[in-house]
Amino acid sequence: RAGEGGLSVWKVMAAALPLGKLLGVGLKQVSKPLASQLKRFCKDNQLASSLTVALGQRLHRFGVRVSRSSFGGDVNKPVRSLSEGKALDRGAEFVGESFVFGIAAGVTTWEYLKAREKEAKKEEAKAERKAEKQRRMEEDARIRDSRLEALEQAIAELRATAPAAEVTQPSVG
Repeated sequence: RAGEGGLSVWKVMAAALPLGKLLGVGLKQVSKPLASQLKRFCKDNQLASSLTVALGQRLHRFGVRVSRSSFGGDVNKPVRSLSEGKALDRGAEFVGESFVFGIAAGVTTWEYLKAREKEAKKEEAKAERKAEKQRRMEEDARIRDSRLEALEQAIAELRATAPAAEVTQPSVG
């Protein structure tokens, strides 16, 4: 009888689970098969294939130049091109990995922004509580000041209306 007399089990579970994080993990998991589909598309589609081969060749040239540079070699020496199949594989792999990385970076950025938003709300609530406390303290001080003024005025009135009699000390003894 989940709906009777309180929160249902599902509502309690939904409140306890970090749905945003679960969604992020799900997107990361789905990105891998989608990346495989994207790689297949890059290899099978004629236009995408020619662009992917060009990308693969550029990545190869860049990698060889970086390698030569790190070992003190001649970076201006021409780089031999990859075969079309290898360039296609390298380009498609790069596209797929970039897709997975982009999804992961997007999810991480979204989680970071949500956490920052949550922290900002906490800080705002803290500032509001502090301002409310300050307002109450100032109101209390105003009330005390007005009461003190009223007492001082009553004392002054009593002094003004009291006979000028001498006050004697009771005798001890």
